[in-house]
Amino acid sequence: LHYYFYRIGKSPSPTCRRCHMHPETTDHFLFRCPAHAAARNRLTLGKLLASPKRIAALFTFIRTTARFDRTLGPLPEWDPPDA
Repeated sequence: LHYYFYRIGKSPSPTCRRCHMHPETTDHFLFRCPAHAAARNRLTLGKLLASPKRIAALFTFIRTTARFDRTLGPLPEWDPPDA
């Protein structure tokens, strides 16, 4: 996320490239960025990492926003580890 890259000198600005209004922190990306509101509305973020089903929902959110496509390519479907 740009705030982190800015802090380590890898980005000229910490500002979110989607909304252009706030530093792109993890909190901003997951909870506040208006550019991702539609994707966020399809996802309940409470207790997100409590189960494999919820982690799959997080991956769906990240895929829907396409935030990491440029650097990492499309995120694959999440394949949970064997229990």
